[in-house]
Amino acid sequence: MSTIVSLYQRLQNLDTDKVIQTSLEQTKDALADLNIEQMHHGLNRDGEKIGEYRSEAYAEEKNRINPLPGFGIPDLKLTGAFYRATKVVIGGDNITIDSDDEKSDELQEKYGKEIFGLSGVYKREYLNESLGPVFRKSITDVIGLKFGGL
Repeated sequence: MSTIVSLYQRLQNLDTDKVIQTSLEQTKDALADLNIEQMHHGLNRDGEKIGEYRSEAYAEEKNRINPLPGFGIPDLKLTGAFYRATKVVIGGDNITIDSDDEKSDELQEKYGKEIFGLSGVYKREYLNESLGPVFRKSITDVIGLKFGGL
């Protein structure tokens, strides 16, 4: 069992920036996957529909392939290359979600940079199911105190 003095010393040595950075790095694939799932449902980072197709025929074809977004709402998936090339880069104070696919700039110009980033249930899932547990475990490893549920 820790004494208050030893706990205080461990807290003094806690590098929260490093814990946050490491936790983000460890969960960036989950963040990318949830952003892809959100796009697959036709939603941007504000929880709004990504946009609308101009062509009724194309909207019908896409709705047959993926009805999740609703009729006429883009999911930004045709071949899957854009989704597969989605990545998260953690750098300093910035978290950047983007796609290395050649269509990325064109899609962002057409539908806005808001296609990247989490909203609503997707953000909560990332925080509660991915980032939160990793962050709490990292803190526990450093200071020795356990959070409820660990």
